[in-house]
Amino acid sequence: VPPEALERGKLVEVECQTRPVYVEDASSQVRELVVAETQTGQQTEGGGSVPKRREDDPATLDRLARALDRMVPGLEELLESTLHSKAFDGVMALNGAGNEGQSVPHKFTLPPPAAVRSAGLECTGVSWNANGTVIVGVYGRKDISGWCTLPGAVAAWPIFRRDFDPSASPEWLFEHSSCIMCVACHPLQPSIVAAGSFNGEVLLVDLSSADTPVTCSRIDDYFHREPVRSLRWLYDIELHAYHLVSVSGEGKVLFWALKGQLEFPFRGVRLDLRKTGIAGARGVGGGPEAVHGGTAIAFVGSASGGDSANRAAMQSSSMVVGTESGNLLAFPPPSRDPGSGPGWHWDAGSRRVLGYVNLRDRRSVQLHVETWARKNGRRHIDASAVFLSKPNPDALFGNDGESRGQANYEPHVGPVAAIDGSPFHRQLFASIGTDGLLRLFTLMQGRPLVEIEAASGPLSAVTWSSSRPMVLAVTCENGKVLLYDLKVSSSLPVVELQPPYADAESPPSALSVCFNQKMRSFIGTGDAAGNVHIFTMPWGLANSGETEKQDLAQFVENWAE
Repeated sequence: VPPEALERGKLVEVECQTRPVYVEDASSQVRELVVAETQTGQQTEGGGSVPKRREDDPATLDRLARALDRMVPGLEELLESTLHSKAFDGVMALNGAGNEGQSVPHKFTLPPPAAVRSAGLECTGVSWNANGTVIVGVYGRKDISGWCTLPGAVAAWPIFRRDFDPSASPEWLFEHSSCIMCVACHPLQPSIVAAGSFNGEVLLVDLSSADTPVTCSRIDDYFHREPVRSLRWLYDIELHAYHLVSVSGEGKVLFWALKGQLEFPFRGVRLDLRKTGIAGARGVGGGPEAVHGGTAIAFVGSASGGDSANRAAMQSSSMVVGTESGNLLAFPPPSRDPGSGPGWHWDAGSRRVLGYVNLRDRRSVQLHVETWARKNGRRHIDASAVFLSKPNPDALFGNDGESRGQANYEPHVGPVAAIDGSPFHRQLFASIGTDGLLRLFTLMQGRPLVEIEAASGPLSAVTWSSSRPMVLAVTCENGKVLLYDLKVSSSLPVVELQPPYADAESPPSALSVCFNQKMRSFIGTGDAAGNVHIFTMPWGLANSGETEKQDLAQFVENWAE
């Protein structure tokens, strides 16, 4: 080895040190905290017009548009990059539902109006409007048999208004001649509220109208003659509009178009049973012509997420109807087979009504209407002419073949109180009855997936959460509202809502409940004393985890036979 190589391989150690680094902490605190607010309004100069606002200036709008064009793509890219992030998956487990000590605070109580209190009415239904800022309560009584001599009312409160006072009278109050039994706010139009009366009327209330705020249907053989027990909004894919669906005790389900102003329904379904071999089905022995009174209705299918604007569609959803006998009747999605079709003098509305008549009776109904039109000198036939001609109601609303209701599901002991389809699963729905049982069904299985004895007394309302796929609420006779989280337990509630009553030993029954689809932490309930209660749910009960829809599908698959 050359000597030069050995010299290059030597190691040399060198050390160095910096000067000492001194760290010093200092803090300060002000002695007084001052909060100041200011607000300006539009002012006029010398009695002239309102000065032009800066944001209305074309140059300002142009700069805003250019700024948005520059920034929005980057923001959207960042938002999309977080869709599949699992960074906060553990938050649900730490702070979500199921923890001991979890509570749902009672925010405030909305007392009944004076006219409601003097008549001794109950809050028979509650519903949030489309944007979640107004809660609507309806008043009547559910224990009436025979004629109704009591009035009813529809009341609404804008609870998120800055100057809102819970103890004050409702912002909107509409009184009616008979008890109001149910309510359903329009999914898209915040001012439209639908209600059903004890006398069989369907009402449309427009909170924004000062001239004619209430539109009411007639009482007739082609409409309802007994209490309207349940209302649902159903989306029509063909017409791109929502229709109102009502069910009542005389055994008819009617479909109403908003543009028709409740003058007539465009479709009707008679609740007659088809003979089946399902053991335990009540009333089937009466034959296929046995008609059962309806008590509840739900549409199952087309689930796409908790937004009510994306719930069940008319052309793809099965209709499930609860009856006074305890049966659950399933009807397939409607089919409109016009066949050869009527002549040119039938307009689109009358063709639509005739298209839903079953093939067995369609020709006879068509001839009956055309004969009436010739006798009365009508050259054109519209939808109103179909009802004015007075065809046989059994033919107009009858069912044949596979369209007849089938009692394929295990019945309740006593009337069905309420049904609700899951907005997150195409096959799942919940039913409750006066037997105190909460049952979860799928359309494809006659036996319930889960059966829960929620209370020893009757249940009155059930609804799925619009934001949590595995959460649902049930109201009980003992005044409690039970919140179930299937992710935590399939048999026990995670929370029991109990309003602060003065007489805690004998509280009024809880009759209705509704989740707020926009302000997800808010839930409203109504009781037999006429009060509307507002609760605020914790984050875990109001917000869904990323995989909860898949967890619900797995839950259904695990419990299915």
